[in-house]
Parts: sequence; C-alpha cells; structure tokens
Amino acid sequence: MSSIKSAVADISALIIRIQRRDLDAYRQLFEHYHLRVHACALQLLRCEHAADDIVQEVFERIWRYAPSFRADGGWHPEAWIFQIARNQAMTEFGRRKRFEEYDPEDADASNACQGLTHAPYNETTAEALRPGDLDRAQNDLPANYRQVMHLRFAHDLSNPEIAEHLGIPVGTAKTWLRRGLISMRSSLSSAAA
Repeated sequence: MSSIKSAVADISALIIRIQRRDLDAYRQLFEHYHLRVHACALQLLRCEHAADDIVQEVFERIWRYAPSFRADGGWHPEAWIFQIARNQAMTEFGRRKRFEEYDPEDADASNACQGLTHAPYNETTAEALRPGDLDRAQNDLPANYRQVMHLRFAHDLSNPEIAEHLGIPVGTAKTWLRRGLISMRSSLSSAAA
C-alpha cells in the first residue's frame, strides 16, 4: 500500500513541478502516461490517428491546467489525468457521432436500456452466433459502456478501480457496466435468432 501512496506522491510532485513550468517534469509525466492515455482514447474512438490526436490534446491540457490541480485537496493525480483524457475522447466521439447525424447523448441515461429484450442467453444461443457477432455487439455499445466493460474484463479492474481510473462515481461505473452487459446480451440474442 505504501508503494501506491509513494507512486501517487511522485505523480503529484511531477504535476506540482509542471505548475512551475518545469519541462523536464512534463516530459517525465508524458513518458509515464502517454501510452496509457493513447490506449484509453483508442478504446473509445477505435481510430489510431484520433487516439494520437487525443494524446497531444490531453498533454496540452495538462500543461495548461496544471495550476488547477490541488495535491493537498485529496485529488488523485491519475484520476485527474484520465478524466482529462476521457473528456477529450468523449468530446471527439460526440463530434464524430454528430457528424454521422447521431448523438448518443440525446437519449436520457435512464432510458438507455429502454426497449431491450431480456431474452435468455444459453449454449444454444451461443452456437447460433456468427463470426463477428460479439465484436459487432461490443462496437454498438455507447463509448462509456464499452470503456467500462473493457476495463472490467480486459484489465480485470474492480468497480471502485474503474471509477477511480475514469474519475466517476462507483455507482456510475456499476450502472454503465450493467447496462453494457444488458445491451450486449440483447444484441447477441437477436443475432442468434
């Protein structure tokens, strides 16, 4: 546990140095996080070029907004960094969807699962699936559900860890995971029918 606290203190110290416009600290932070920020953006956007752009935007914002970071206010530096990354990626995702004349934010979050069937999913259903059905079901998820599911199943993070990583409440992480699973189950049941 002390190694985690030490790592948090080290990252906070880098951000404090960046507040004083220390370019060496900025480079160190970039080296430590740029691949993870890229992976986060790539998971949401599914476009290598867009993820590269997000990395650049995130680190520009870290440089610009470092003075707003308060290490003494109980802020977790990694949650702060990944909240910036998530915000930038979601902004880009929304821009792309609006360009395609679809805005995922139009639907009220409470109605996100409206109209989903809860058909049973069993081995017979699994046998009826075609190659690519699972990928299509995942790709059809809203980006926030897809990201939470990726963190849960690909990285084996717990709900509190997911919430901390994304800078969201634990309840939101649980809701997004549950809704993502319901949506995928429905999509897979429909695909197998």
